[in-house]
Amino acid sequence: MAKASLPLTRHLPFTWILGILRGDLQRGYVEHERGHHSVDQYVKPFATPEGRDVLVEHLLALDPSETVALGVRLKDIVAPTAIVWGAHDPFLPTSIARELHQAIPGSTLDIVPDVRHFTPEEAPETVGAIIENWLAR
Repeated sequence: MAKASLPLTRHLPFTWILGILRGDLQRGYVEHERGHHSVDQYVKPFATPEGRDVLVEHLLALDPSETVALGVRLKDIVAPTAIVWGAHDPFLPTSIARELHQAIPGSTLDIVPDVRHFTPEEAPETVGAIIENWLAR
């Protein structure tokens, strides 16, 4: 939807676009207060007409076919890999995490309960413990 509306987006007030962006990113948080603070930081670079144009260029550059093309190479990853995922991510479902885990040899998978997309922000202690245990292996 974002890509389809881009020709129009260039002509909309940047404040309106920021409102939409804020609302969408906010869905990635369970803790609304933390989300508001973080989202404000994330959207700050786009809070001008020039920033809006940069955001539009970024969205235009997104190409999911590039990501899909890399999928066949996941089996070739030899680096130790930890996959840490929010159980309630509204953008990327846990099925993707499970597919990554299946495709990357020797990877570990931890699904963190009660968080969404911004898992390290919402559950830093849990993510830290996961990484600590992973590094100790």
